[in-house]
Amino acid sequence: MVRIWFVEECKKSYVSNYHTQFPRIVPKQLDHSEVVTSSHEIDDDNEIDFDQLNSLVKQGTLKIVDITKKENKDELAIEVDSMDGSQVIVSKPSMDSESLLEDFIQSEELFLGFPDTHDGDDRNEISMSGEDKIQPKETISIDIPPLNEQGNLSGADDNQHHFSISTFSNPPNVSSSSLQGHHHSQYAHIPNTPLSVPIRAVDLHYDNCLHIKAEGNRNGTIFLTATTLVFEYDDVNGLYEGEEFAISELAKKLENDEEDHDTETNDIDYERIIQHFKKTAAQRPQSMRWNITQLSHIYLRRYRLRDSALEMFFIPSGGDATGGPGLSSALSSILLDFGSGNEGNRRRDEAANAIMSRAPESTVKQWPDKSAQFLHEHLRNITIGWVKGRVSNFDYLLALNCLSGRSFNDLCQYPVFPWVLSDYTSEEMPDLEDKKNYRDLTKPMGAINPERLKEFVERFQTFDDPVIPSFMYGSHYSTSAGVVLHFLVRLHPFASLHRQLQGGHFDVADRLFSSVSRSWDMCTGQSAAEVKELTPEWYCNPSFLRNSNNFKLGTSQDGDIIGDVELPPWAKGSPEKFVEVLRCALESDVCTSMLPDWIDLIFGR
Repeated sequence: MVRIWFVEECKKSYVSNYHTQFPRIVPKQLDHSEVVTSSHEIDDDNEIDFDQLNSLVKQGTLKIVDITKKENKDELAIEVDSMDGSQVIVSKPSMDSESLLEDFIQSEELFLGFPDTHDGDDRNEISMSGEDKIQPKETISIDIPPLNEQGNLSGADDNQHHFSISTFSNPPNVSSSSLQGHHHSQYAHIPNTPLSVPIRAVDLHYDNCLHIKAEGNRNGTIFLTATTLVFEYDDVNGLYEGEEFAISELAKKLENDEEDHDTETNDIDYERIIQHFKKTAAQRPQSMRWNITQLSHIYLRRYRLRDSALEMFFIPSGGDATGGPGLSSALSSILLDFGSGNEGNRRRDEAANAIMSRAPESTVKQWPDKSAQFLHEHLRNITIGWVKGRVSNFDYLLALNCLSGRSFNDLCQYPVFPWVLSDYTSEEMPDLEDKKNYRDLTKPMGAINPERLKEFVERFQTFDDPVIPSFMYGSHYSTSAGVVLHFLVRLHPFASLHRQLQGGHFDVADRLFSSVSRSWDMCTGQSAAEVKELTPEWYCNPSFLRNSNNFKLGTSQDGDIIGDVELPPWAKGSPEKFVEVLRCALESDVCTSMLPDWIDLIFGR
């Protein structure tokens, strides 16, 4: 019996995204694709209708190949049937469809970057440009010409730096993590991208930039493509600025202590601390990548009193450990600084315009040339929403902190929230409708206690120094060390930052944040320098009140071991209840009526 297959012209399986170098083999019992076929079973007793076969051949629907001749390399076989040791090969039609198919395959190879195949090549080898052959899982380095005087690539047709690619046929997902591998050349920044992805080019790059995070800052270079933002770190060891400073200070301290202590013991302690820093730093990526299409907000920022920073917020995405194609896990924003002086401001504005032009239309963008108008409109809109009750007090304060330039990435400009309640000693939960249980939000913390305010005024009037001008308070309501690290000392990364500030260990136990009522008393009367306000964690995150990491915070002079924060009696020992009551107090009508006065004190009119 001879079975002859009639194949539909331009079968879908031959115009798929799969290149012939990696053919798709689907078992017949699993292939449910719709293929128009026709078959004739010819018995030995029946005659073959040669007239019908000739008509099909003339129409181009059927092509019969003589298997006694050498198979043409350019012909694409579809089905091979075996019967009694003989083979009948039916291939693609020979009319325009075949030429169109060849053109499609060639254009597909050019677009996807697949190498040409040659007879006799080993299937484990990939030919690049028809000459050099390499084994799979090796990396191809693309030599980038040096930059000319104008900052462009000399000898290149355009002003772009090109990533090189790897020869994995199916590489791992590194869509949002680091550019791994080649760091030997300043411009050979190589992500592990599959061969099916076109080579992406870098449109802009900025060196000597700073990636600012709460746990520390790292220097590096920013690369901008059509769809991604890449930050490649310059440092090889992965240490933050604060860690490098802490190591140098520790070395100086050990040198000074050599006379009083055993030198060998000091060296052992020093090496142990250095190994700890190196072990932690080794886990940090050498580069990061973010998807521009997932940008939600872009704001201009100041950093160290310089108008040279840019903060971008991304839509959180789930998936793999690195956050999928969008952003790194546990990160919703990045803060980048472009350097000091007018040059830093110019580079920031140029990068902001480039990123905003690539971002989706729905992204909130603070264009550099329309910054004042942007802030005015958004402040007006959020205030109208708050007045009409569409925005909560908590969200309104967060929005004001954001529009004013404060950021969770910068501890020196950390978001600030007010003390709301004044009763932290009662056994029963305070009445949230009674104004007596609230702090007077029309006054700053330094003016709540009348007696202490008199001392501040007297010092201001009598202070006489040729260099230092007169001042009311000796501290600030929001600082990185005095407020943020003080209240969040039980959380990472603030605990490590606190120890770096204190020479590698926690501060004296009596100075640590250990009691809510004690902190309130210190900020309202007992201390002549404490005028602290609060952080947003007081109204949304009870974990900062627990010593879940079992840090050894020491023992106070009264003999109390410092662990979890001592809560007011009405909280019944529950940080969750304490935060819930504070949040309810913040959203109460009493607080809402006084909140505009506090906003004027902090952010101005």
